[in-house]
Amino acid sequence: MSISNKDNSLRSARSLGQLNGTRAFNDFVGKQDRVDFRRFRLTQRSSLSLTVSKLKTPITIRLMNQVGATIARLRPTGKRGQISLTGVDAGTYYVSVARGRKDTRYRLALTATAAPLLPPANPAPGDNTPATARNLGTLTTGSRSFQDYVGELDKADFYKFNVASVSDFNANLSGTSSGGFTSLSLYRDNNNNGQVDNGERIDYKFANSSTNISQVLTPGSYFLAVEKSSGAHQYDLVLTTTAYPDYTPAITAGSTPSTARNLGTLAGTFTTKDYVGNLDNADYYKFNVTSVSDFNANLSNISASGFTYLYLYRDNNNNGQVDSGERVDSTYSSSSGTNISQVLTPGSYFLAVEKSSGANRYTLNMTTVPYPDYTPAVDPGSNPSTARNLGVFAGTFTTKDYVGNLDKQDFYKFTLNSTKPSWNFNANLSTISSSGFTYLYLYRDNNNNGQIDSGERVTYNSTSGGSTNISRTLTPGNYFVSVEKSSGAARYDLTLQAI
Repeated sequence: MSISNKDNSLRSARSLGQLNGTRAFNDFVGKQDRVDFRRFRLTQRSSLSLTVSKLKTPITIRLMNQVGATIARLRPTGKRGQISLTGVDAGTYYVSVARGRKDTRYRLALTATAAPLLPPANPAPGDNTPATARNLGTLTTGSRSFQDYVGELDKADFYKFNVASVSDFNANLSGTSSGGFTSLSLYRDNNNNGQVDNGERIDYKFANSSTNISQVLTPGSYFLAVEKSSGAHQYDLVLTTTAYPDYTPAITAGSTPSTARNLGTLAGTFTTKDYVGNLDNADYYKFNVTSVSDFNANLSNISASGFTYLYLYRDNNNNGQVDSGERVDSTYSSSSGTNISQVLTPGSYFLAVEKSSGANRYTLNMTTVPYPDYTPAVDPGSNPSTARNLGVFAGTFTTKDYVGNLDKQDFYKFTLNSTKPSWNFNANLSTISSSGFTYLYLYRDNNNNGQIDSGERVTYNSTSGGSTNISRTLTPGNYFVSVEKSSGAARYDLTLQAI
């Protein structure tokens, strides 16, 4: 037998790898090799025996934990000796064999068998179903710990709890398993019937010995279940909750237009904090504006993952729903926040905060600045057929209005009569524009069909945010003036004069 000094310390111990069953080997300790170290690993709670035989002289055997602290010691006086332990936890261990007074060969056999897992001395009675679940009451910020057993004698443990605020929730399961998978399931009791119904499971994880569930929970009642289909598991369960009452509004926003939070007529600033995610993937807010208004919606995010979307809709047909073609604007953000800025015309609107995956606490600020002076009692139509009709026109006409995404064109119709052979006409446009050009057009309805046909445009001009005008000498006839915006939005002052 060769002599090796490479295994003479804890640090240089020979590795036996994972011990499951029996490993045996022959070796030697003497003056030139006074101690042998070996290292092995237990992957589950086990019964462990160390048997030494074929001794010619006494030796010292020690079993140590992963930091080298002695767990058990043996000094056999004959040719054979044994250490037997039950309930040895999973982990890394060391065995040392040290020479006595004389040299000797030895045979060492290590045997590990899974230790039986039994229920605790005082198990929680009758927690095997949702109806008999252990009731934890309302979870607030903090941690709760439990130790219990699931296995052949008790296949399921149910825990019931409530949260009163939007809350970060984590359930961590660990412990010692004798085999098979342990499952951890989280349910929301949506109908508050004290049962687990189809579609109420929020999350599900399984593992041999340890796993966890992390979710953002909305106010309501929940069940957590630890279950074992085969084998057994002595487990430690830690529930950690962080509550966010500031993100739990007294009036919640519904997840559809029909159940939207109704803000009424919006003028000024509205602020709220809320949540969108797996349990509530959309929040709708309904509001009206009665005047042309600058509108801004700012969303600041605290996002776990995925994108958060912000949508603005105009309820054009006033049916209380979001229909095709009614979306005015949209944007999205991962975590930093996003905003929508628009000039709105009088009408009904929906703003929606939506989450496709993950979860998100958010702060929403909606600000509206109305401009009643730019909201005429008679709104000009957006085509010649619906133009505001000024009739037989002479003198001066003045109005204030808006053109932009929601109303790109305003048409005005007038007639210059034949009391004069010609008229001095002037149209002056002054704008307050967000971006892009605003156009001023003059048309003569040569064939008097009430439409604008090819070749009927007299002239046009434009401005990017200031003023522009048209001056012409016109003959009697029917005319159209239009104010148009190709992009952005503009409030404008328009003066028409015919003398």
